[in-house]
Amino acid sequence: LYIMDIENHRISKFDSFARYQFRWGSPGDGPGQFSDPGQMAIDAVGALYVVDRGNNRIQKFDAQGAFLQEFGSRGTNPVTLWNPNGVVIDPADNIYVTDTGNHRVVKFSSAGKLIGIWGSPGIGAGEFTSPSSITASASGDQVYVMDQGNSRIHRYDKVGVFLDASGTE
Repeated sequence: LYIMDIENHRISKFDSFARYQFRWGSPGDGPGQFSDPGQMAIDAVGALYVVDRGNNRIQKFDAQGAFLQEFGSRGTNPVTLWNPNGVVIDPADNIYVTDTGNHRVVKFSSAGKLIGIWGSPGIGAGEFTSPSSITASASGDQVYVMDQGNSRIHRYDKVGVFLDASGTE
């Protein structure tokens, strides 16, 4: 069990009996440091992916809190992020990130390589205004994105084809 301590820019790990194990992190922009940390996700081998919103990146750690890698930086081109918020990992260990400032979803491999991007700013089908949270179906065949600014949830297939949306502005 991992708990994000947003105010202190760190993560605490607890065992299955809720006993404290250890913690890591501090304010900053170096490896293992955070600026406004956000959502977290765990892959099939136990690696932890943390959205580091203020540093516009995703940081990857092993189960003991050791820094493994980071990907993303502030920007608007395909391999950058701007105020990322949500993260989910599908059964194939693909990482989906809501890139809130760029109004899109970015899909990465577990190695941090860009696989795809979908969505754009707007109010139409498949368009976002500040996508925030994201989740995937148990099979990984569908991805659901909370479009906070448009008050709706978008449903996509795993390669980014828009299927439908529910909710209204």
